Amino acid sequence: MARMTITRSARLQTLLARLRRRFPPRGQRAVWGLEAAGWFCGAAVVIVFAGFLLAYRARFVREVDTQGYYLMAQSFACGRLPVFEEDCFRYVRHVYVGVQGGRVAPKYAPGYPLCLALGYLVGGVRAVFWTNTVLSLLAGLGVWLLARELHGAVTGAVLSALFLFSPQFLAYTVYPLAHAASTAFVLLAFLFAAWWGRTGRAAWAGLACFAAVFAALVRPTNALMWPAVGLAVWGFRGAPGRERGGRLLTRRTLIAAGVCSLVPLGVWAAYNWRLFGCPWRTGYALTREQYAFRLGSIGERLRPLWAARTQLLDDPIWLLGVAGLFYGLARRWRQAVVLVAWFLPVSILYAGYYWFRPELTTAYSRFFLAALPGFLLGAGFLAADLRRRWWGRAVVLGLGCAGFALAPPSRFLELARRLDGPAWNRTADLLGDQFRQPTDLYGGGWLAWHGSVYPGVRTYPADAWRDGHLFGDYDPDRCQQLWPRIDLARHRAIHERYRKLGRAGVQRLLLDQIHGALTARRRVLIADLAGWPGPLHGCRRDRRFDAQPVRLPPDAGFVLWEITLRRPGKTE
Repeated sequence: MARMTITRSARLQTLLARLRRRFPPRGQRAVWGLEAAGWFCGAAVVIVFAGFLLAYRARFVREVDTQGYYLMAQSFACGRLPVFEEDCFRYVRHVYVGVQGGRVAPKYAPGYPLCLALGYLVGGVRAVFWTNTVLSLLAGLGVWLLARELHGAVTGAVLSALFLFSPQFLAYTVYPLAHAASTAFVLLAFLFAAWWGRTGRAAWAGLACFAAVFAALVRPTNALMWPAVGLAVWGFRGAPGRERGGRLLTRRTLIAAGVCSLVPLGVWAAYNWRLFGCPWRTGYALTREQYAFRLGSIGERLRPLWAARTQLLDDPIWLLGVAGLFYGLARRWRQAVVLVAWFLPVSILYAGYYWFRPELTTAYSRFFLAALPGFLLGAGFLAADLRRRWWGRAVVLGLGCAGFALAPPSRFLELARRLDGPAWNRTADLLGDQFRQPTDLYGGGWLAWHGSVYPGVRTYPADAWRDGHLFGDYDPDRCQQLWPRIDLARHRAIHERYRKLGRAGVQRLLLDQIHGALTARRRVLIADLAGWPGPLHGCRRDRRFDAQPVRLPPDAGFVLWEITLRRPGKTE
């Protein structure tokens, strides 16, 4: 009986000790209350950000690059490689390269399409548009938790709000390109590395390595951040207020890190080997894009890039970030070195990127999104030390409010007008009802790219049949200067084929193709009939589509015309 009483007493003392750690003594309750307030503010920031994602979640595609991503995702979802038969009327674009066997494939790395393929498998086209939303929400959670890990709950909430509600990041969380996915996996890699350094657990080691490698599968330039992720395991280990865990390099952590790194690397190498003939040769290598980074041109681009800085962060935050990094190098140098190694190499690389025009600085600055948190978290070094006093907390909150107050409202209004999500989404839903059956769609611009999202729909851009694309002046030197990514050999061969066919040959080829599709019981829809080459008699307007009440965006006006067979061998 006495032994049982002693055991119960020991258990009670252990429980009381745990409660004392959970609820600090009276002298520390102010700090505990501040942390609780930081948690509440950070959760509120993420919830508001999630509400924005739900309100503006895109269900449409308006860009040629996205066609390559979605066609790759459909192939992955069906268990095959994204290799397509050469069809110059469908695939004459810079996102496709020639591969073995005379076929073509998109040049992109397989990371983001694999995420989209998961959406196709879960719920088809409706679920695939949730993929970017989920990845954007992961990025929001990642930047908040990482900022809290380094600088505390209050500072973390302010910094995460400044990043999540910057116009550039908001624009590409609802636009279905790969930048939100790239930012999400980079942030998760650094967050898991910080938890690995703090706890020494093998699970965090494996997740950190997997996220870091998979971020490179989304955008290959993210591989420049791998050294920074490795440094973060040691650098973030000594964050103030964080207890150090066990040993970092044990047999279990090394096995977990190795296996979780080799799995995505093996997938990437096998993909490159099957498509491009070499494990380390990517689709970008066939376009010679890696030779188009010109570091000598950074000087002439600094002024336009500086003019576009407010799309990323406001001026007070830029100044606070620079001051915070210098302060961090003096006081918390290990963590500051990690952040510099995070954002500096990628920023220098993209400052010399060939895809630069002064009028496209807003679109150009999106390439810096994955590196931006590394700079923004530098502002927390100064803020985290200031918040130890009441006036310091006021400075932190004041700077955060200034970052929002000084943001010109016109930027957010411009963003809302550019997105125009509800109108585009209604149009996309209406088109989705038309694409439930196998369809050949001949249309221009975004209509052709959006049709590629739906399995069973083959899209043919209208400009592939008209003057500007087929019979216009072709200057290889000019193409090389403007678009170094173009596969010039394949482009010359296709242009030569166009020249030999001539207008009459192209028209015959078009009619034969339409007749073959109708014979195979495929639906044929044509948009922009006024610019269509050749006589197509008897085309009828698709009243099922035209009768729907929908408010189209200004640049989305179109009418679909349906072609049907009058009798065998005759095309209306």
